[in-house]
Amino acid sequence: MRKLALILAGLATFLFSPALAQENIIISPQSIVINPYATEAYDVEVFVDKDTSGDLAPAYNLGDNISLSVRTNQDSYVYLFNVRSDGTINQIIPNRFDDAGKDNYVAANTTKTFPPVGAAYRFSVDAPMGLDKVIAVASKTQLDVTELANFRTDPNFASSNIGEQGFARTLSIIVNPIEQNDWVTDTVLFYVVDNTPPPPPIYGALSVTANVNNAAVYIDDSFRGYTRAGQAISVEALAGAHRVRIAVDGYDVFEQNVNVLGGQSTNITATLTPVARQGTVNFDSNPRGSTVLVNGVNAGQTPTGAISYPAGTYTATFRRAGYQDTSQSFSVSANSNQNVSVNMVQVIPRGTVNFDSNPRGATVYVDGNVVGTTPTGALEFNAGTYTATYRIAGYADASQQFTVAANQNRSISSTMVPPPPAVGTLVLRPTAPNPRVFINGKDYGTIASGTTGRIRDLPAGQHELTVVADGYTTYCEEIVITGGRGTEITATQNRR
Repeated sequence: MRKLALILAGLATFLFSPALAQENIIISPQSIVINPYATEAYDVEVFVDKDTSGDLAPAYNLGDNISLSVRTNQDSYVYLFNVRSDGTINQIIPNRFDDAGKDNYVAANTTKTFPPVGAAYRFSVDAPMGLDKVIAVASKTQLDVTELANFRTDPNFASSNIGEQGFARTLSIIVNPIEQNDWVTDTVLFYVVDNTPPPPPIYGALSVTANVNNAAVYIDDSFRGYTRAGQAISVEALAGAHRVRIAVDGYDVFEQNVNVLGGQSTNITATLTPVARQGTVNFDSNPRGSTVLVNGVNAGQTPTGAISYPAGTYTATFRRAGYQDTSQSFSVSANSNQNVSVNMVQVIPRGTVNFDSNPRGATVYVDGNVVGTTPTGALEFNAGTYTATYRIAGYADASQQFTVAANQNRSISSTMVPPPPAVGTLVLRPTAPNPRVFINGKDYGTIASGTTGRIRDLPAGQHELTVVADGYTTYCEEIVITGGRGTEITATQNRR
């Protein structure tokens, strides 16, 4: 994105000015509001017909026709302002002159030219003579720019006399609430002359490249934007000698004197060097005598005493025979002193066990905790004695004790046994004398009159009970036997 500017005469003309730099808004020496976080992802370009690059400041004689063009790489609402050399502000678009002027929406990667081809009007350059600017403001949302220019004096083209500094301050207020990646500006310059050569350019540019991101760029102690690693940013400057300073936390400040030539861009390549900041660390452990490795480098045995390290983040690993390696991260800041200490955990002898069962698919519990499903593969345990329980639907639980020895692998297995079927008792109270009892069609004999029959060891579940007696109706009913319990049934039969 260029940081130059321009102006229009005839039907419209404009100008703009500097204010104090802010973190999210910069006002350049040409009084142009710049987004310091703008990137190539969102860009707007404005140029005149005599210089489609937009990098020069061509001269227009009084009465010459002029056309302005703007393009952006994202769908945007674009506002064009002509800042005259006498401080008059003229709004080119949006305007009320025709439909093309009313519509300030510019689709991505398209160019709009004013006046458009075939328009019934033209823009011509008029006094005052001097350096004029055209400023393009692109936004992803509509902006309220009535404080910059209004239609009080001309029903077709808005204008104002707030001057370039007032324009800059007001525009910075308008864009300040907008997200940094949702607005961008560009400017182009041109001279208004009276058949005389234009004066030498009073503005140039610095193309600044640095090896780190987000380093603040200062020109003569005035904040001008942030670097992007490996990418150049363009910064405007008056022609002449300047002091460039680039600073970011954690790096030495880069400074360079430079002479800016009017109308030209001067390259500056800044290599920022990390600041050498150190702190000290004391390493200790319980028990002592552990070897300390810092980022893999031997730092001695605990207690080590104070050791110096550059600022940064590290990992210390403590190592001792018979104990588990223990690691701890720590950060070193400039001029700090800290202690890094750990409690070592003694190594417990371990072995592995493979569990299996017949049938397979049994869930294995070791001391009440689920460890897997058979076959489990090798599982690691501390040396010692445990109880394994196998559980699978349709089989009785099986348990067995096993012992794990250090550094040994063993396999244990269990053959699952189906549980005995659950049975219950039918307690039958008949109402007819000497009835005969059938269960599921099987004859279980006769129950003597006036007694209660008990039929034992019936499988739990649903059964068909039939009771018959001479001269009485037949009793037939579906019954459910509950395992381990008696099921009481009264068989009511009536005389026929």
